[in-house]
Amino acid sequence: MLRDAHPNTLNHLTLPWLALTLLVTRTLASSVPRPPPSLNTLTSLFSSSGHFIHLSNGSEWTPTNEAGDKLDRSREAWQPSSGCRVRRFEREEIVRCVEGERVVVWGDSTARVLFYGILNKLSPTLVTAKHENRVFTFPSIPSSPSDPHSPLATFEYRWDPVLDTNTYCSFRPFLEFGYLPPLNTSISNTSTIPPVIVFSTGLWYIDPRPNMYPRFRVPEWKEDVRRILEAAKTKKLARVVVIAEVEVPTEKDDLEVHPPEEAREMNRWLREVMEERMVSGEAERAVTPVVYAPAFNAMIANLSASTGDGLHYSMDVAEEQADLVMNAICSSRLADLPADTCGLEPVASQARADGAVWIVSAVAVVLLSAVLLRRRKTRTHVPQQYSLARLVPLGWRTNKHEHEGYQLASTGGDEHPGS
Repeated sequence: MLRDAHPNTLNHLTLPWLALTLLVTRTLASSVPRPPPSLNTLTSLFSSSGHFIHLSNGSEWTPTNEAGDKLDRSREAWQPSSGCRVRRFEREEIVRCVEGERVVVWGDSTARVLFYGILNKLSPTLVTAKHENRVFTFPSIPSSPSDPHSPLATFEYRWDPVLDTNTYCSFRPFLEFGYLPPLNTSISNTSTIPPVIVFSTGLWYIDPRPNMYPRFRVPEWKEDVRRILEAAKTKKLARVVVIAEVEVPTEKDDLEVHPPEEAREMNRWLREVMEERMVSGEAERAVTPVVYAPAFNAMIANLSASTGDGLHYSMDVAEEQADLVMNAICSSRLADLPADTCGLEPVASQARADGAVWIVSAVAVVLLSAVLLRRRKTRTHVPQQYSLARLVPLGWRTNKHEHEGYQLASTGGDEHPGS
């Protein structure tokens, strides 16, 4: 019988299958979540080597401690030395990033200012209380606030100026067992592992006034830092833990209460410890990534005009510091952000990852296409008698067979040599 594999079939399917391949590959590549920022990316984000820039032209702005030289977020912005762009996330983006989880800021009044810097992006009217634990929740968008099953974005401030003096904060038990109970026990629809915990302490450890400092002062602070680092080796405390430098007070503060040189000495020790962890490989091996943040002190350098008491800075400064925290956890979670957004892996490594996804996806779809085409049944064509009759003058005759239709057969000696 005549069998026709129809090579045109493949040609007709080439363009549709190519289009399908590209569509599926693009879909797969875009659906792959961005990797969380590496330890190097986070260290660069929180480093002290950045500077402020003018938003109007990108030129560097250096404050001078002059009375009117305040940070104004409508005119200036922090620029990390890596060249990435700090994104100022909107309320909806922050809630979408944190929904079902909780951001934890832990420590003294410098931690509280940072916490309210985050909250000011969500609801400025919430910036109120001081020396107490605070919990704020925001329903996901869109969502019904009355829906008890709606995922909540939760933000906790743990007032614990000397770590573990506020027993409600559970500092020691948390490090021992790796579980952080929520401050508000009625909130049950949040994950147990926070995306970030920020520790900002130290000033109460150097305060010489009676009943205002722990028994062993600075050595006790160092021991508390070591406890955090030790627990991070084996326990998943958070997706990332940030340890802020001790804030260095300005001359507006009572320098006898918070000696600046003691704060600087604590920060030198912290920097040495963190650098040693990086060199030894301990930082990379730890179950919980821990970075320290000298950027917060770098931001307030020469900004005396932005603080009234030498310790607590304006909301413009607090929001600028809060932006670093939100970039660290949200940039890799939200889609369609510019490639140079802080908190994303460098373009080269991200491009390699995206390219690998494209290649693997394309190969998979092409192989699937080949298998499907091979499995298509070869179609059998039975010529009609009138078509076969045209071949008789060329030396062929037709024989009718039951169940098989017409079959070509050579006439033997009637061959045409030139044909």
